Amino acid sequence: MGTKKILTKIKRILNFIWEIPEAIFAVLLIAIVLLFLYIFDSSKFIQDHFPGLWLDIAVFGVLIVIYQKITDKRREKKNNITRWLEEIDDFRDWKDPEATYRIVGNIYRLNKYDVSEIDLSYCFLKNAFFGTASREKGKVVKVNLKGADLSYADLTNAYFILADLRGAIMKGAILQETYFELSDLSDAKHLTIEQLVQAKTLYMSKLDPQLEVLVKKKHPHLLEEAKQEDGKEE
Repeated sequence: MGTKKILTKIKRILNFIWEIPEAIFAVLLIAIVLLFLYIFDSSKFIQDHFPGLWLDIAVFGVLIVIYQKITDKRREKKNNITRWLEEIDDFRDWKDPEATYRIVGNIYRLNKYDVSEIDLSYCFLKNAFFGTASREKGKVVKVNLKGADLSYADLTNAYFILADLRGAIMKGAILQETYFELSDLSDAKHLTIEQLVQAKTLYMSKLDPQLEVLVKKKHPHLLEEAKQEDGKEE
């Protein structure tokens, strides 16, 4: 066998070892040490207890693998959340439909990990659709949308609790059955009473004085707390 082939095989073995998770590698190392002691043990102690030791190693190995899997899942989740939040931050102030598409996609992903506190301030979300992201599994969107462009965005069935929408551009936004609770809609631009009456609730939310007067006078029910529906949270 040529030197090149030997080096290639050694490289493959080293790469294989490098890719083995630390915990599994530790179990393999213990097994190799025990095997070495079994072969060269002069006192016969290891040989006498060898079957039991192998069983202990097997059980220990299974527990280590399970622990490794759980740890990897948690690490992956944490890394994904950090990456998606950083991506949203990168797209901030980028006024392009692609930015909207990517930001909303990251909101969907974050919602699946039960992350609802998302800073969307000054994000370009024109024509965005939030309904599925916020409604899925009764999740609640609790975000900073200060100054965000929500022109013609579809917010049907979306939940906004403690959301900051101050200065958000709401021109043509669809608020059908949208929940606004403890949210700040003051100084929202192009927001009309015709849009607000489509909402499910405006419970304890801040509005511009003119809109607040109209809501209290003609649609006071919007200021009441929405009743909980089956399969959804308030």
